Amino acid sequence: MYDRRITRCVWLIVALISWFIVADSIIRTDNLYFDGTPAKGKSLPVQTTGRADVRVMYRAFRVMEAQCDGNAVLIGPQVRVNGEPYMFRVMRVCDTATDVVNPVIAVSERTTGTCIDEVDGIITHRPRRYPITVHSDNNPPMTLMELTSVCTFMQALDMLDGIW
Repeated sequence: MYDRRITRCVWLIVALISWFIVADSIIRTDNLYFDGTPAKGKSLPVQTTGRADVRVMYRAFRVMEAQCDGNAVLIGPQVRVNGEPYMFRVMRVCDTATDVVNPVIAVSERTTGTCIDEVDGIITHRPRRYPITVHSDNNPPMTLMELTSVCTFMQALDMLDGIW
């Protein structure tokens, strides 16, 4: 009986080692990292079709969360998945620790302020209406009251829309 238990343990260990060797070639693992420079072009709306897409999006949000120190808003195209930019409409608002999927400006008020936007050394002065209310697929509506937060958010949204 003692020998039978040892034999079962040995077979279990052999099976686990075999699984770890074979699983690497069967299961796809994506390499995600933060690049910092957003890719040019318009981002696509997020349409998760399977669990693998949801896992990649979750991991992209965690990569952005780790880079929040000193940043106000991070966007999906700043993350690379297997060397390619993650070209989906996702962003991380670092001040409120909020992940936003498919953001849309639902309401913008009448007050107008001037934002100074800069990307790749190009500076533009843009009039922005504030406060704004943002709807997204994964959060209740979010309202940004201050011009500085609206400027930062709208610049990130412009980058997702490929305006830069």
